[in-house]
Amino acid sequence: MKTNYQTRMLRRAQRRRAGMTLMEIMIVLVLVGMLATGIGVALMPQLERGRIRDTEKSVQIVRSAVQMYRLDNPRACPDMRALVNEGFVDSSKSTVDAWGNEFVIQCERNEVVVISPGADGQLGTEDDIR
Repeated sequence: MKTNYQTRMLRRAQRRRAGMTLMEIMIVLVLVGMLATGIGVALMPQLERGRIRDTEKSVQIVRSAVQMYRLDNPRACPDMRALVNEGFVDSSKSTVDAWGNEFVIQCERNEVVVISPGADGQLGTEDDIR
């Protein structure tokens, strides 16, 4: 038969083992942080490719809107504000690229060029999207 002292010691030992120590919690948090960082780093290129694809589609939409605008106004080359005001482009969509830059519209004779400055926000660099 166990003594009262042995019973108390057994209960204390069980209580100590019942919870997690601060060190164990810190190790788990560090591991979760490392895992989240690894996943974030792996997904960044995918996010950038998605922005590029989204901007390419928006460029096509704006180009089509400019071509429709020019059917009504053959000598005019509209800016984004004119396309929105005339109802050719929805103001909540396609007025800026995925990086928040406004599209640049150039009209030369019968050709329409819509350019996104890309991630760096500057025209004439290699990341421009046409």
